[in-house]
Amino acid sequence: KFQDFAVHETVHAFSAFQKLPLWLNEGLAVVTQDRYKGTPVVRTETLEYLKPQTGEKGEANAKKGFEYGQLHRMGKDRILANFVRGYWFTRYLEEAFPGFISQLLKEPLRKNRPLIDKKIADLLDIEPGELWSNVDTIILDHFSPGKSG
Repeated sequence: KFQDFAVHETVHAFSAFQKLPLWLNEGLAVVTQDRYKGTPVVRTETLEYLKPQTGEKGEANAKKGFEYGQLHRMGKDRILANFVRGYWFTRYLEEAFPGFISQLLKEPLRKNRPLIDKKIADLLDIEPGELWSNVDTIILDHFSPGKSG
């Protein structure tokens, strides 16, 4: 447990200067834990949080991105869905486009979420304004049974 924690927090320490969006910041930390352990940290059952739903989970599904300062205003399902989204989307980008995130992190991104979204949307060949409304479908299609993941 200590090693998992140390790996996760070390990633945050080395990327803090970039002021990354929460989804990417947490996604990088957990994907790095996966690599360190040699096995996924997040269970595939968590993909259920990204499927269209009703109630609070549906609300979580509708709100695609958030920042740390918004956490205190969210219910637990919405918080969990957004952390799950960050992990799976980061993992997707790493698997589908090896090296993309490394290249992205070499740029001065400091608090520039629109630039990050644009670069990812360009990579996926979709409009930046449509990125977050398509992310869950992209993730679920990639990690569905019979595909990688």
